[in-house]
Amino acid sequence: MSAHSRLPDPRIEAAAAPLRERVEQAAATLATQQALGSRVIDRSLARLFDLHLAAIGASEGTIWAHDAATESLGPIHNNGPKADGFVRQYRQPLNRGIISTVFFTQRGLSEAEVYRNAKHDSAVNELQGNITVHMIAVPWFVGDEPAGIISAVKLKAPQETDPPPFDVSSFETIGALARITGELVSARLFHLILDDRLP
Repeated sequence: MSAHSRLPDPRIEAAAAPLRERVEQAAATLATQQALGSRVIDRSLARLFDLHLAAIGASEGTIWAHDAATESLGPIHNNGPKADGFVRQYRQPLNRGIISTVFFTQRGLSEAEVYRNAKHDSAVNELQGNITVHMIAVPWFVGDEPAGIISAVKLKAPQETDPPPFDVSSFETIGALARITGELVSARLFHLILDDRLP
């Protein structure tokens, strides 16, 4: 049997299980722990996020984290012009809205003319004075647990015409971004735990 075909040592698996659980528990606090969020969503990840959003022509995008205590999704990063009044200030209840449906089903979607969908929650649009026209929403994971949603949107002012919708490759780009986000967040939480540097 080659080295690459050996099964994992059960002793290693047993030792790793509690660490994986701690990583997942830490991820569950990202929506409420600002100090932890700023360490995990650092400049390099924010830059990567910006590049992916620019590549698909999105107006802006958001990294949402699940907050089980309030049964909501909270924005922990946004690259739009009104991010300061939105990140860690707003909560999306899990009982309404398209991104909540994506979180529960754990299936991404790309939808055009979102404003026509009765499931769309326009609360953020009302706060910011714009209209969400097209949206991509994809879940991201830490380990096996759904940790939140990556959303990308095309916006317009009320008097403007609709921008062109996202294409299939745009959906694939955000899917890749969601996977990368989950892997990077998991790795950073892992190292913070090993170094005993969780806030």
